[in-house]
Amino acid sequence: MKHFLADRFPNLAYHYLNVRTHYRQIVHIRRFINFLNREHPEICVSFLDVGARGGLSAIPIFKPLKRLKNRLIHGIEPDTEEAERLRKSGEYDHVFTDGVAWYDGEAVLHVPEGDLASASIRGVDHVVARHWFCNWGDLYCSQKSTEYPVRVKKFNNILPKGMTYDFIKTDTEGCDYDVLASAEPALLEKVLCVISETQGIELYEGQTMLHDFNAFMKQRGFFLYSLKTQVSSLRLYDAIWIKDPQLIDDLATVLKYCLLCGYCLVKKVSL
Repeated sequence: MKHFLADRFPNLAYHYLNVRTHYRQIVHIRRFINFLNREHPEICVSFLDVGARGGLSAIPIFKPLKRLKNRLIHGIEPDTEEAERLRKSGEYDHVFTDGVAWYDGEAVLHVPEGDLASASIRGVDHVVARHWFCNWGDLYCSQKSTEYPVRVKKFNNILPKGMTYDFIKTDTEGCDYDVLASAEPALLEKVLCVISETQGIELYEGQTMLHDFNAFMKQRGFFLYSLKTQVSSLRLYDAIWIKDPQLIDDLATVLKYCLLCGYCLVKKVSL
């Protein structure tokens, strides 16, 4: 029967295998977290969510972090209402409400009508959108946007002095490279994993493309572990960079790295 269904409904069978594989991996992650809770309660795993709208549920591979007894989870979300909701959810130990950019000063936040999640301090390049995206381009270009003046700060100027993290996720709509590039070197030295949105074409005015983004991460001891397509017609990707394991030299970091390897649930790529 299962072979008959697989032949008749290949997409359904493929989806089923993905779900089953994902479920098994999540089970192994939870077992490893239970091991850390029981055998190494002194090890604190820290995570920073830049662009925290939606909470940890919006980042499936990090949801199990909530099961860790010794963990520190910070978020950065400039929308004060959403930041307050995140605080009340109990998922975050602290949520910063500063706007993050590659400089300190004033900026203009472009908010597409009815789509707060796509707000960016870089405007959409309408010429590129129309050329590359066909129907998507028409959608992007026809959306009305409201502009709001906002105050922004460099990455390090938002965080407590000397603060570092094991995992960093960024989702800042065309500004992910700029956010990381504004960080002091000491911040990224301790990071084991970075998950960011990136693109192969310049949807947002002046944004840095995937190739240059990857070169920047390589210079800081990371390699591109995986690249998952969000929307193929938009050439929009979720990229996972992980620290070169040869740079790891202590037990606590090794165990965190093992936890990290369980999170990377998509295929490896080379770039």
